[in-house]
Amino acid sequence: MVFLNRDWDVLWDQGLLVGLILVGVAQRPVGRVGQSRLEVLLLFADLSFKTVALLVPNPLVTQELPTALIHQFDVFQYVCFILAAGVLSYSRRTVAVWTLG
Repeated sequence: MVFLNRDWDVLWDQGLLVGLILVGVAQRPVGRVGQSRLEVLLLFADLSFKTVALLVPNPLVTQELPTALIHQFDVFQYVCFILAAGVLSYSRRTVAVWTLG
């Protein structure tokens, strides 16, 4: 992407992708079903990255964009779907530890 679009605003998208990759790589060694609080923290980080990617406008864009542009494609429906699918993809014991403490 950086070679095709040489604007600085591409770095925002690349940064979010790198963050998601790092969280995914960090989840692999600490993943113990229902036993690891660090895993739950990384799950929160993963869902937070996804929420920021969909709802927060790119701060590196130099042109003025209207705020309504975020809601033009009904992004909020995708946020609800991705968060629900994210929680359903985790194991029941991990979600129980997550919700019951």
